[in-house]
Amino acid sequence: MYAKANALLSDVILNYRTVISFGEKNVHGVIEKFESLLEAPKMQKVRNAHLAGFFFGYSQCSRILFIGIVFWIGSEVISRFGYSPEQVYISIWVLFSASMGVGSSLSNVPSVSKAKASSSKIFAIVDEESSLDVRKQSNTKGTLITEVKRGQIDFKGVNFKYPSRNA
Repeated sequence: MYAKANALLSDVILNYRTVISFGEKNVHGVIEKFESLLEAPKMQKVRNAHLAGFFFGYSQCSRILFIGIVFWIGSEVISRFGYSPEQVYISIWVLFSASMGVGSSLSNVPSVSKAKASSSKIFAIVDEESSLDVRKQSNTKGTLITEVKRGQIDFKGVNFKYPSRNA
C-alpha cells in the first residue's frame, strides 16, 4: 500500500507542470488521494508501536519486580538468620554484576556464530592447497626461484567481455 502511495507521489512530482495545468482542484485531489493511501501504513505503524511499547514495559516491569523480590529475600535473610546487611547486599551486588556480565556476553552469541561461519569459509579458501608452486619455473625442470630478475608479466590467451554483450 505504501508503494502505491509512493508511486502516486513520484508521478505527481515528475509531472508537476501537467498536474498544475489541470487546476488547483486536481492538486488537492491528488494530495487527498495520497493521504488516504497512507492511512493503512500509518495504522500499522501505530499498532506496531503499541506492541513494542507493551513488550518494553513488560520487560522493565519484570526486571524491577525481580530486583524487588531479591531485596525482599535479602531483608528476610537479615531478619531471620541474623546476617549483617553488608554481607547480604554485597552478595546481591555480586550476583547482579555477574548476571549483567553474562547477559551482555550472551547477547553477542549470534554475532559470534555468524562470524565463525563466515571465517570458516574464508579460511577454507586460504588453507586450500595450490596445485601450482609459484616458486618453480616450468622451463627449468622444477628448480626453485630464489630472486626475481625482471618484474615483467606477460598476458597470453586472456579474453574479456562485458556480461551484457554478446561479442
